[in-house]
Amino acid sequence: MRVAATIALAPLPFALAGCGGGKAAGSSTAAAAASSGPLVAAAERTQQAGSEKVELTATVTLSPSHSIVLRGSGVFDQKAGTGRLDTTLGAANGQSTTLSEVFQGDKMWLASPLFAQVFTPGKSWLEIDLDGSARTLGFDFKGLTGQDPSDMLTELERTSTPTALGSERLGGVETTHYRAAVDPALVPKTDPVEELTKTRVRRIDAWVGADGLVHKVRLDYTALTDPTKTGRAHVVLDMSFSHFGTAVNTPPPPASATIDANDSGSLTGTP
Repeated sequence: MRVAATIALAPLPFALAGCGGGKAAGSSTAAAAASSGPLVAAAERTQQAGSEKVELTATVTLSPSHSIVLRGSGVFDQKAGTGRLDTTLGAANGQSTTLSEVFQGDKMWLASPLFAQVFTPGKSWLEIDLDGSARTLGFDFKGLTGQDPSDMLTELERTSTPTALGSERLGGVETTHYRAAVDPALVPKTDPVEELTKTRVRRIDAWVGADGLVHKVRLDYTALTDPTKTGRAHVVLDMSFSHFGTAVNTPPPPASATIDANDSGSLTGTP
C-alpha cells in the first residue's frame, strides 16, 4: 500500500498551490451571518452563477532555493460538483511536468507523467475516492487538493472590513480591487485544510466587477507541505474567473485507463 500512497501524494506539493481552503459544511452561512460587505456579497453571487471557466497562476516557494510555478486552466460546475483542471508545473531548475484533475462529486482522477514509473501499461489515471481513499491512505485528499473555485470564494466569505484600492479593467470588465484579511472567527474549527496543512492566509485580494461577480482572487498564504513535518510552503495564487454560467462537460476518464488508489495490484514497484 505504500506505493499507492506515494503515487497519490506525489503531486500534492504542486496541488497545494491551488488549495485556498476546504469548504466546510455551513461555513458560507456562518460567514454571511457574521460579516457583510462587498466581498461576501460578491462571493455569494458568484457561487449562485453555478459555473465558470478558470485560469490560474501560482508560485510555490518550498525553500530559498526551491520554487515551483504553476499555470493552468479549467472549468467547474459547483452545482453539479464537477470540473476539470489542467496544470503545467515548472521548477526553477528547468524541469517541468503536467497534472490533470477531473472531479465528479466525491471522486477525483489524477493524471501526470510523475506516475509513469509505477503505473502498469495502459493505465494513466489514478481514481481517488475522496472519502474512502482518505481513510485507507490516512490522508484527506479533499482538503489537500481543493482547486474548486468555491474554495477561493469561501475564503472571501471569511473576510471582514475589506479596503478598496481602486479600479482596474480585467478582461474587458471594469472591476474594483479590494484587499482584506481572513477573520479567524469565521474559520470553522473543523476545516480540513486548517487541520492538515495549518494554512495561514496572509492577505486576500479580490477584483469585483460592476456585475457584482468576482473576476479574480489572489491568495498569499503559507501551509505545511507535509502534515507530518514542519516545513512550510509560501504560496501566491492568482485565480481568474470568466464565462459564468457556462455549460460544463467533464466526463471521467474511461475505466480501462484508471486504477484505484487502494489497488496496489495495478501498480508496479515494491509495495
